[in-house]
Amino acid sequence: MVLRAARGRSNARIARIAREMGLHLDTVRRWRVRFSQGGLPALADAGRSGRPVRLTLVQVAETKALAWQLPAETGIPLSRWSCPSRPPN
Repeated sequence: MVLRAARGRSNARIARIAREMGLHLDTVRRWRVRFSQGGLPALADAGRSGRPVRLTLVQVAETKALAWQLPAETGIPLSRWSCPSRPPN
């Protein structure tokens, strides 16, 4: 939406496209204000409260890939998995 505004699109057209994309107009408005006040650097992720990230993106991807495999395919004994090997009765 910011790029559309920078290209001179009207607010009405930007609002129509935002609705079609399922974006809330307040969200579009917030990002456009951030851009108008601070340019491209203002679009970077802001710092967040809470615990810092401890895993790298590669570690997250590896964990997800492992979780989608069947235990027999991993070579890891069933005793190391935290879920039962078959659903309860």
